[in-house]
Amino acid sequence: MRKTEIQEMVELDFFVGHWKTEGEIKSDSSVSSKKIKGSDTYEWVAGGFFLLHRVDVMIGDDRTEVIEMIGRAGKKKDDGFAMRSFDNQGNFTTMKGYLEKPNVFKIEGQGMRSKLVVNENQTLMTILWEQSSDGVNWNPWMELKLTKQDS
Repeated sequence: MRKTEIQEMVELDFFVGHWKTEGEIKSDSSVSSKKIKGSDTYEWVAGGFFLLHRVDVMIGDDRTEVIEMIGRAGKKKDDGFAMRSFDNQGNFTTMKGYLEKPNVFKIEGQGMRSKLVVNENQTLMTILWEQSSDGVNWNPWMELKLTKQDS
């Protein structure tokens, strides 16, 4: 990658830091509502080519740990960001992210999508995750609020 591609990753600098995470998994006919509490941490790694995202939360009584790598998905800015995550239940997920506005980041994956909105001073992030079994009809899945603890 060229230096300009590293500079393009800087668009995601608002993520960097330690965040207090709160929210809930929405109930539906197969799952009851569960509270989420814990933390998310984002840091630059590999010379700024990638953003490392760590999740450590309690979902109800169950601990969930996730490691996710975020990097450019291609050479063009419109290619978005490749996202690959691994969790403590052995799951591997591939998603793609797009910076829609300086404060709105959208994520798409198989049967799921989310919209992250960051406030102007980059201290609060609200996130809505949705699920779909057919890619047409989307249902609320998780709502999260992340409050930045440091940079």
